Amino acid sequence: MRAEAPTPIKVDLNQAGVEELGRLPGITPSLAERIARNRPYRKLDDLVTRKVLGKKQFARIRELVLVNRGSQ
Repeated sequence: MRAEAPTPIKVDLNQAGVEELGRLPGITPSLAERIARNRPYRKLDDLVTRKVLGKKQFARIRELVLVNRGSQ
């Protein structure tokens, strides 16, 4: 029997620090700052609709992030 890969812990866009955001694939320090400045987020798609990230950038991190509405 093969062991399943552990499920990665998702990064909360409303709570993560700039350093943690910057560890996401394709997210530079300036993009991490932009993500933090545009909080709070109500849904993941806010990153694109608010023009914080482009569609391709968003696609790279979509499965790695979440939005916790209680953290606003």
